Amino acid sequence: MMRIRHIPRERDEELLEWIRRKIDGWTWGEIARAFGRSAVSVQNACFNVRKADAAESGEDVTGAYW
Repeated sequence: MMRIRHIPRERDEELLEWIRRKIDGWTWGEIARAFGRSAVSVQNACFNVRKADAAESGEDVTGAYW
């Protein structure tokens, strides 16, 4: 069973902005530098959002993000 990680409400907008920028073609490193984070932490946070979406919806979200 996959454990769903909950994201604090105050991080929602920041995470959504990271996903928007990834969709716009930014690299993980570019996004991380723009927000003063590490590329690994940004990538992992975005992947966790995708995993949570898949778990909650029960749908295949492949291609729905980037």
